[in-house]
Amino acid sequence: EAKNGEATVEAYASHVRAHLVPALGNVRLARLTPADVERFMAKKLADGLSASTVTRIRATLRRALSLALKQGLVARNVAALADPPRVKPTQFESLTIDQARTFLEAVRGHRLEALFVVAIATGLRQGELLGLQWDDVDFEGKRLAVRRALQRLGGVVTFVEPKTARSRRTIALPP
Repeated sequence: EAKNGEATVEAYASHVRAHLVPALGNVRLARLTPADVERFMAKKLADGLSASTVTRIRATLRRALSLALKQGLVARNVAALADPPRVKPTQFESLTIDQARTFLEAVRGHRLEALFVVAIATGLRQGELLGLQWDDVDFEGKRLAVRRALQRLGGVVTFVEPKTARSRRTIALPP
């Protein structure tokens, strides 16, 4: 099983490689300003990245500059001083009961029918669903334990532990 945090490290590395170094790599850290960071974020938004993605990239820069500040390499963390983009809350629309019935009728006999039924009945995330094993199912107690998730790390699919104690949970199964 993979260690927690590997996906985060992979995301940080991707942010640095794909966004931060190409845009800010030629600016000396001591000369980087909050305005530079805000212009960088505005350009990323204009290039079509979502506000939440730009916020995560800023968080990567903020973390790196926090470490640089701790080591005395910079006098201040300009990413922390730059205003993040506004992230609009994502609205999810659940299936109606009729839509869920129609979907389940459409997948009847499909090799992944059981997965789809569990997904609709429990609302588990995709990685949690794909991380289920038979020992997670308590048929007598009509419960399902979420103990791991399936995640792609560096192109390799692996099991990971849920990030938080709240993510490790037991869910009642409907009849």
